[in-house]
Amino acid sequence: MQKALFVYYFCEVLARIKSRRLKPISMKLLFTGLCLLGLANTVSPLPGQSKNSSSEVHLLLDRVATAASSDQYSIVRKLTRYPIQEFDRAALKKVSDLLNPGQAHIREWVLLAGFLGLESQLKQLLAADALPKTLQQTIRFALVRCGDERQLQKMMQKVRTIPVNDDFADQLVPLLVYTRRKEVTDYLLELIQKDDPGCTPADAETPGAINCAYRIMEYLAPVIRDFPLKLDGSGDLAVDNYPAALELVRAWILEIKGAYALEDTTY
Repeated sequence: MQKALFVYYFCEVLARIKSRRLKPISMKLLFTGLCLLGLANTVSPLPGQSKNSSSEVHLLLDRVATAASSDQYSIVRKLTRYPIQEFDRAALKKVSDLLNPGQAHIREWVLLAGFLGLESQLKQLLAADALPKTLQQTIRFALVRCGDERQLQKMMQKVRTIPVNDDFADQLVPLLVYTRRKEVTDYLLELIQKDDPGCTPADAETPGAINCAYRIMEYLAPVIRDFPLKLDGSGDLAVDNYPAALELVRAWILEIKGAYALEDTTY
């Protein structure tokens, strides 16, 4: 029980660190913590590092039925590390069977299902009675990822009315990027071209405001192929001069004129 609570707490801390724009804990430290818990052998290798990735996906999914709630969170987060081709039909069936309102961490399972293209199962879940509004919204994002044009149009109408600030950058942009829809990333690239000083600096003790474009660039860097900036090992932009990096990205946006491709085989 103590081990399960530690794993759950560890995952939550990582998520909160990232959402507050603080420098995430290093992967080396994460691995050390897992070793101390005796869990290092259960951490799946990164996609491409193993010839048995599909088997590992099934092993993780088979653990859900008997896993504690905190362990289930860890399992679904691990599954997002695998590219879509590692999920065979049997694995897709196992994920779809978990899409019910009473499933622990259902929001995370919904987003995984959207990545896997389980559109009909998500629509069936959306039709269930008395779903919380937050879950309904998550399902709609997942349906957009599946290619639902109607949900995409409705979503973009709302998104364009939302002020660009910390909440937008930290809570909404990750979900928008998750959809991997060009109409969505086109809008985010538009925002990078604007001067919207509606966000606070990463250092909470630094006064003033910064352009939210810096946060948006960080989320877009891993999902747009040939994006001019990369992330470092901690998930931050690998740059020393942020204003210069912003100008570089703005010039790139004008140069490509909307001709870019999205990396949609990853979560």
